[in-house]
Amino acid sequence: MLQMTFKVGEMLEFSWRQDRPVVVNERMFSAAVLARAALIAVAHTGQTITYGGLSKAIDGLYHYQQLGRLLDVVSYDCFRRGEKRSLAALVVLSTSTEPSYGFVHDDSVQMADYQRLVQLDWQ
Repeated sequence: MLQMTFKVGEMLEFSWRQDRPVVVNERMFSAAVLARAALIAVAHTGQTITYGGLSKAIDGLYHYQQLGRLLDVVSYDCFRRGEKRSLAALVVLSTSTEPSYGFVHDDSVQMADYQRLVQLDWQ
């Protein structure tokens, strides 16, 4: 099993979403482990994955319309590991090549370029 940088019961606070801390429960922890593994695999292939695809990859632990907090946790884990960019950038809307409006990143970099850099980080 993948090691995470947080544990069940821990409260995670996000600098990019200060009003929405998350207390990690067993379900969130399991989903984060599965999501990280799936997103690393996606990055290796140079692809992206839809929210629906990620929901399936995490065995439906969260519905595709309820992945926001999980993706914040994934981003938190990436940054806590010292990774420059978040794997969450690879989760995109089925109608576009970009993440939902809730994804926060460095606006000085175009999303497609940011996604490519994430993919290159894992190749």
